[in-house]
Amino acid sequence: IVLGKSEAEVISMPISEVGLYMKKLEFLKHSPTPDKLKKEYTLNGKTYKIFKDFKNISTGQYLDLQNYGSDLNKNIKEILSIILIPEDCTYGEGYDIYELREIIGNGISLGDGLALIGFFGKKFRRLMKCSLQSSKRILKKTTKQMKNLDKQSQDKIREIMDSCGFSL
Repeated sequence: IVLGKSEAEVISMPISEVGLYMKKLEFLKHSPTPDKLKKEYTLNGKTYKIFKDFKNISTGQYLDLQNYGSDLNKNIKEILSIILIPEDCTYGEGYDIYELREIIGNGISLGDGLALIGFFGKKFRRLMKCSLQSSKRILKKTTKQMKNLDKQSQDKIREIMDSCGFSL
């Protein structure tokens, strides 16, 4: 497949010719390395900025990251479309995100993609840590408030929290 030849053609090929093809395929022995993260990327003639300010992430971006971040290998275009924003646009406004995903899939180099995914991974882990810490604070506050409620109300809240996967 890589050579553009059938199995029968490869089998009948002179060994000297096979050697030439093997030299051309040497790059497959090495893992690709990420390029240096750039301030902006130009794809299909358009400039895209990297969204870096995860402290001010929009609700839409956060929800999309939650949705697509669970399977990084399957959702690379989707994840990159969340952090690569067209110049002079905000997330999801002023451009077609599905078109951007196609542009990313067809136009970004492997090195640039790896650099962006590496950047995303670090930011995403930090974002998840902050989200979990915030949830923990809310849960502690809720627990303290529950102590002041009557028994029937406490039982109802516990039931709701248990159904959501939270335990006290």
